[in-house]
Amino acid sequence: MTEPKLDNIPKEIDGERIKLILHDDKYAESYYNTIDNNREFLSQYLDWVDRYTSISDTLEYFNEKRENWEKQTEKAFLIIKKDIDAAIGSIGTILILSKHHYAELGYWLASQYNGKGYMKEAMGLIENALFQEHFERIVIEMEPENVPSKNVAERCGYTFEGCARHGVKRPSGFSNILTYSKLKYEWEAEQKS
Repeated sequence: MTEPKLDNIPKEIDGERIKLILHDDKYAESYYNTIDNNREFLSQYLDWVDRYTSISDTLEYFNEKRENWEKQTEKAFLIIKKDIDAAIGSIGTILILSKHHYAELGYWLASQYNGKGYMKEAMGLIENALFQEHFERIVIEMEPENVPSKNVAERCGYTFEGCARHGVKRPSGFSNILTYSKLKYEWEAEQKS
């Protein structure tokens, strides 16, 4: 079985209404503003939001993402809404186990774009890139309270696998983690329909 070829994943993937691109400093201001304008919404589900207090923090983060890309430890993208040429979210691998042909995705989207198909489009683009490069399994995990993320997983055809009780420790205590997955043969069937 062919190993996943991470270096074949493109740094830019063009979609109908969005494009996924490697973290380009050109978008640092719009990315930071999107986080800042959605701070309360994002903080409900993500523990990193308060670390970004300036565009300088964002530029450091972008540099880290580019370094991780080159080290092949992660493939993360900005979600750019093409008609306004601005960052509206992010999607990418947060864990890659090439030996097992496994990738776990993380993502977020500005609240005003939820429920409009932007994340479904982003998921399709990144799934295509990963499955075409010999990944067998893509996983999404979230806390049960993260209804927007559960909706994305379900709308994108991911299968609910179960709940890891007390799967993550948060400042407020332990939280359960839900796991959804899609396998390559399921993706291939979707491509044919």
